Amino acid sequence: MEAEYKILISEKSAVALKDFFDRSHASFKFLRTSDVPEDILSDTDIFRPDAFICFYDGSGGNVIDILRAIKSGAEKTPAFIVVSSPEGCEEFGRKAPSFPALMIETPIAAWDMTVRIKKYLDEISGKSAGSEEMPDSTPEEPAAPSPAQAPQASEAPEKKKLLIVDDDRNVLKMLKTVLEEDYSVTCMASGKMVEKYFETKTADLILLDYEMPEESGAEVFKKLKAAPKTKMIPVLFLTGVDNDSKRKEILSMRPQGYLAKPIDMKRLRIAVSSVLE
Repeated sequence: MEAEYKILISEKSAVALKDFFDRSHASFKFLRTSDVPEDILSDTDIFRPDAFICFYDGSGGNVIDILRAIKSGAEKTPAFIVVSSPEGCEEFGRKAPSFPALMIETPIAAWDMTVRIKKYLDEISGKSAGSEEMPDSTPEEPAAPSPAQAPQASEAPEKKKLLIVDDDRNVLKMLKTVLEEDYSVTCMASGKMVEKYFETKTADLILLDYEMPEESGAEVFKKLKAAPKTKMIPVLFLTGVDNDSKRKEILSMRPQGYLAKPIDMKRLRIAVSSVLE
């Protein structure tokens, strides 16, 4: 099953639905976000998900505030999917009748949840079985493009290449999901793999975790700057420690810049585009 739908899921929901979240990456592209309405609205505009999944625990307020923020402020409103106990689903329906949503009652197997969500998204996007079988307005196959016309499809500029190096695989998944629409993204979970990568490939920008086990980002950076093939490639450091001494330490190495974790997705996109464009 191809990952054809993008799903935004809050950290709170990801913890509550861990089995589904872990098992469904082949079916959906996920982006984790916080449970703060402002953060979710920002990530919705950047990621442009097809659906937002929220786990409803009966408290009501925060979930409803989140859905209201998305519905009123997002450029593209995703489908809402509420996951809760049978009592929680019934309560949500009473408290928030203005939010049409797919209600999924727990407990439910991860695969069954995946099938239900995909079927729901197929239906609302017009990809149901009935719509897929509808004939085209013209019964004949369209004529193949002439040789003079055919090259137009391949005239799009080649995507810039990003190499992301971070020992946290959740960070790699998140950054790849956000950036791969505009760039060609390669991810590595260890700095020791970087030298081997550049034996046969290249990159236009490297996003490099500063704090990594075995071989730190600082050590990888020094090797990159010492090698003729990679010394001119710009590097943006990623760091989970953001204080004056750490900033001075990082900036003394003269990278292109750095981004503090947790990474703000808008700042990430601005930083990457400012280096590459």
